[in-house]
Amino acid sequence: MEQESCMDTPPTNHNQFVDMHRILTALSHNDFEPALTWCASNRKFLTERQSTLEFALHRAQFLALLLSPTDPDARQTAINYSKQHFPALYAEHRPAIQRLLTSVLFAKPGLAGSPYADLVQGPDAASLFAREYCARLGLGEQVPMKVAIDIGGSGALARIEKGRKIIKDARTGWSTADELPIEIPLLPQHRYHSVFICPVSREQASETNPAMMLECGHVVAKESLGKLTKGAAK
Repeated sequence: MEQESCMDTPPTNHNQFVDMHRILTALSHNDFEPALTWCASNRKFLTERQSTLEFALHRAQFLALLLSPTDPDARQTAINYSKQHFPALYAEHRPAIQRLLTSVLFAKPGLAGSPYADLVQGPDAASLFAREYCARLGLGEQVPMKVAIDIGGSGALARIEKGRKIIKDARTGWSTADELPIEIPLLPQHRYHSVFICPVSREQASETNPAMMLECGHVVAKESLGKLTKGAAK
């Protein structure tokens, strides 16, 4: 695929994705240590994003230990794990941790039918890890080809073709090469950044006409700011 697309993948990116696959494979076998090690190495990044990844991993590890079918002393093993790892997370995740610890009373032979049965259906730690790992690389979690197929198959191509036909029939052109002449509706998971519309010109901000913040806190497009400045100077 890389050869067909005539694109070169930097060796660094290749190695990073190999590492991500290694960690995800470990998670699929209830081995949380590699993912937690990655969290420790990237704690500043995760904290700035207010990520819950580290807690999600400890939560999943706790439940895996608690519900282990091979450990005859699973409840005590889980309690020992909680004493080691939950104190540092308690201030931020107090209610969730309290429920986890109370669930120990109902964990034998399992949580099914108990008030804590929903804990088993908690957040997918593997998906959350993949999202944070890709974010650390500045990439989206989803495969680019899948995103293109999802958007194109949802009617985007038909809309673009219709817009192109209208422009052609009207004998007009579209001079902006990196923008579309019509709006393409996207699902929430495919909206990767917010869109700013200038309240003065009613135009969408772009790389050449970015949003600019005034001293008063209001935000306008760069071109509008230039016009306002010129108007005030007269």
